[in-house]
Amino acid sequence: MFSQLLSASKASKALRESLRLIRNYQNDVSPPQFRRDNLIFLPIPCSGGDLFLDAYLGFQIRPLTVEECFRCDRLFFSSAFVYAFVRHPIDRFLAVIRRVDAGQQITELTALRRELMRFGSSADAIAANVEADSPLLSHPLFRPQHRFLEFKEKLYVDRVFKAETWKADLDLLQTITGIQLRSPDPVQVEAALSIDASASGLSDVAIANLRRIYAKDFDLFGYL
Repeated sequence: MFSQLLSASKASKALRESLRLIRNYQNDVSPPQFRRDNLIFLPIPCSGGDLFLDAYLGFQIRPLTVEECFRCDRLFFSSAFVYAFVRHPIDRFLAVIRRVDAGQQITELTALRRELMRFGSSADAIAANVEADSPLLSHPLFRPQHRFLEFKEKLYVDRVFKAETWKADLDLLQTITGIQLRSPDPVQVEAALSIDASASGLSDVAIANLRRIYAKDFDLFGYL
């Protein structure tokens, strides 16, 4: 029990630090490193991008969208290598639920937690009851992944990498861009990208609803 409490405390502390860094960096659309390396990385929450940012920048930035980056600096956007990591929509959904649960003392998540309680108290209930037009899907944590990457209903990215092939894609990314990365902690990578064992506990109704809500993510990114 003590080890579980300690683990939860560490997770909450890590999330609080992540949110602090994001909050302090929120006024800069493109960090200086992006312009130096002529790239734009679009960090989609809970899709492996946070691990990449740890290896590349050493800190987190807030979620960015293609439209936001384009409108901020069209010239830079047109010349930069634009990319993102995506993740199986159901695995990402469960990872988001874990993040919210781990951050019970985080002020920024209080309103979101109240919103989730409208749909139920478990991941299965939330997955089964949330609707495609729910305001919940406007929150960056639950927003369909393609919405980060689309502008005027078209994908405007040069490459989409996958969390499921994170190590191989990271090597490929370095080959393409020539950027230098810190060596990621394999334990941290495994913990962040492992498939949640509770996924098998989702009901058929919940899974079908998530597939309906995130149908475009499944289709665009080739997930079954």
